[in-house]
Amino acid sequence: KHQTSWAKSIATGVRVVKQNCGSQGEGIWVCKVKEGQEGEVTGSTLLDLQEAVDNHKEEKTLDDFMTFCEQYIVGENGQLIDQRFLPRIVEGELRVNMPAEGGISATVKSGALDEMERT
Repeated sequence: KHQTSWAKSIATGVRVVKQNCGSQGEGIWVCKVKEGQEGEVTGSTLLDLQEAVDNHKEEKTLDDFMTFCEQYIVGENGQLIDQRFLPRIVEGELRVNMPAEGGISATVKSGALDEMERT
């Protein structure tokens, strides 16, 4: 099911997929449909992928990438977050988390770098 919904999501533009809520780069992928892929996004559509931890690039089909991401959703606390890519992230961010149990966690100007559009 997640492959079908993510095909619709990636069809809207560049996405960020990440495990849990970390901001250090490991398990955070900037994803876009490979240039030249036309038509409906399916499991065989090629994706350009870049991991934020070291900016290495990979190319996988949507199905292969979703299979790869299963490692992030196994276990009791596994989750996979899909969000729109924000190109201004290099300017910094303000992130506030307010868990149901109470308390506040804030991150200001995380220092994230984007190399995908620069190369």
